[in-house]
Amino acid sequence: MTIINLADHYSVWTKSTIIELLEALGDSDFQRSQSKPELIECLHNYFVPDVLSVTELKSLSQLAVAVGIELKGKKNRRERFRIQLIEFQQSMKEQAITLIQDASEEDANFMDYVRLIMSTDPELAEQLVQAMDTE
Repeated sequence: MTIINLADHYSVWTKSTIIELLEALGDSDFQRSQSKPELIECLHNYFVPDVLSVTELKSLSQLAVAVGIELKGKKNRRERFRIQLIEFQQSMKEQAITLIQDASEEDANFMDYVRLIMSTDPELAEQLVQAMDTE
């Protein structure tokens, strides 16, 4: 079973798009002179649904294409793309939660599952951090 984290596909966006998203998110720690991969790392500090909430239609469409999501019709395209992408990320998170229960920390995919969960769900991310702190 393949788990896809939308955050792993931010590279489909241009550097200027990533800068616009960071600005829309109110990020003041990045520098425009940073490389695209460094700016993507800055975006990784935000939950995927939060990034999607400030993303324009064209960028949502690019991300949807990257993960194989198609959308028919013209009405409310931005909102429908946003909802579909969030639902996609949520379904991937649910699969990761199921898979992580049977995975050991040495499993090659273990950290991918953790990253997906941590980038999707603020409450669950906090619970994971607290659980790791108590170990």
